[in-house]
Amino acid sequence: MLGAGTGKHRDCMLLRVVYVNISRRIFHQAFRPDAAVIYRHMQLRKAHQLLLDLLCDSAHYELHLETHSASIIMSAVYDYETKPNDPLVSMIRGAMDTIIHAETPDKAAIIDAYPVCK
Repeated sequence: MLGAGTGKHRDCMLLRVVYVNISRRIFHQAFRPDAAVIYRHMQLRKAHQLLLDLLCDSAHYELHLETHSASIIMSAVYDYETKPNDPLVSMIRGAMDTIIHAETPDKAAIIDAYPVCK
């Protein structure tokens, strides 16, 4: 009985180690200092867009900052160019609000169900 549980646990741990190693390798390849130069043009373009958005509608600065952050991440990681009022950015913002406001243990259990969220 103990051997069966140990094997399953060992397999999960091995999978987690492999996932972490692959993630770390991808992160270091994409975001090492000499690779950061690749993203400079995109970041400058996004920064100019943020400034324009803030000049046109400074009352909603929090929305503009959230959109700016999401657009840089989505462009660097997924090569996805966001648009003003992008539905994908809105969906991500809604998911983040849901995760942030998961205050009770039963709501937090949903997050704990996915190992990548830990």
